[in-house]
Amino acid sequence: MFSEATDQELLTAFYFGDDDDALAAFVARHRGWALAMAAQFFAEEAEDIVQLSVLRLMDAQPVGEVRNPLGWWRTIIAMTAMDQLRASRRRREQEREAGEVHRLESLFFVSDFVSRIEHAELIHHIHREIDRLDERFRGPLLKRYFEDLSYSEIARVLSLSPGTVASRLSRGIGQVRDALEAQGLLPAFEADEEETVMEPLPTATVDRNRAFAEKWNDIWLVTLPKGARGIGRISAGTEVDGSVTLRCHFDVAYDKGNPRKDRPEEAHARSWMSCELALQDAERFEWSRYRNEEAWINCWHEGDAHIGWSDVIEPDGNGGFVVTTEGKAPVALLGEARLPIVPDFLCFLVACEQERDRSSTWDMGIIGFDRLRTGRKWAVLNVPGRYAGRKGLPKGLSHTYEIDVTAHVGRIFSIWVDDAGGLLGLGDEQESFLVAPDEASARELLASGDHLQSKHHA
Repeated sequence: MFSEATDQELLTAFYFGDDDDALAAFVARHRGWALAMAAQFFAEEAEDIVQLSVLRLMDAQPVGEVRNPLGWWRTIIAMTAMDQLRASRRRREQEREAGEVHRLESLFFVSDFVSRIEHAELIHHIHREIDRLDERFRGPLLKRYFEDLSYSEIARVLSLSPGTVASRLSRGIGQVRDALEAQGLLPAFEADEEETVMEPLPTATVDRNRAFAEKWNDIWLVTLPKGARGIGRISAGTEVDGSVTLRCHFDVAYDKGNPRKDRPEEAHARSWMSCELALQDAERFEWSRYRNEEAWINCWHEGDAHIGWSDVIEPDGNGGFVVTTEGKAPVALLGEARLPIVPDFLCFLVACEQERDRSSTWDMGIIGFDRLRTGRKWAVLNVPGRYAGRKGLPKGLSHTYEIDVTAHVGRIFSIWVDDAGGLLGLGDEQESFLVAPDEASARELLASGDHLQSKHHA
């Protein structure tokens, strides 16, 4: 009966008709594909990851019909693999470290201080100053250095964004260090004087921009598509005028000529992409300049050792845009006088701010491009977005937004966030970008990925 049913029909029968056999048929149909997907992230535990992902499939709470079944399952597999890698890495760290004393000394100890105070007394003073901290800073510090939780795990527990966790950890550590220095327990060090910040933008806009920059600063992403490995970083900061500068950089290595799996930027056959966005109003997503650069090295065309592009896009003030390509005359790009218009793949910045209920839908314009040998052809694509529900247990997976670019590239693009609004990942059924707690975790995930071929790859 299920042999002729589509994947969408099988998942609809399970989620809205309580038909367990329908889910079993879907899993059996794509089990080989699922194992190959899991092996891309964590080959040694692929079978366990698939089994856990099936349990999360059963627990998921979609809003309406699942329009992209394999993308839905791939999301769950990817996030389950990340949880497994994080747990494995934490176990190894705990084995290497000698407990909380070692962690605290690594934060506050300096080599020439050994003769001035015994370790036990130093730890006593550190504990005392931590206890005196405001709860905003004490809570994240205790969970990071006493409970050994990652930034993302702390964010979920305390309902904060990962950027806020990083900021509060930095401020808490700084306050403890300042108190120890004032008592002569640590040698003082000179800090750069703070810049005087001018705020020509409205105060409320500047405050929102700062919160936006804090949320999106220092985000590490990993991608493991078939035949490639990639690592990326998102950083953001406010300027003296209160605007935000957001930067993204990705390095992708291809299987041939890659001596170190965790260093895509050193591969013989690789590509990289960098972009920079000048954002005046984060809430309305008003921006003044977008720069995008890209290069393909030993992997684009036969005989092309290096091919690349560099473009700058600026609003023209009338709802359109001007694209300036290095060495070429500016080109007008038609747009609509409405917001938001989002450059390239930065659609996740807007999607993460949408409401989380079954009626949440929105439209946006995405400035995308086609790659041509002679350069890039840019266009404004009108696309709809919607909230698609939860994908599994709150600890590992959470809310999903979908950007429907089927009319343009034949796929649905998903963005996954946790309960606190922090980004977990983004992608489709072909490729996922997963958020890692830090650079070390991101590179470890790259090194552990072991690509497998599958006849069932869809």
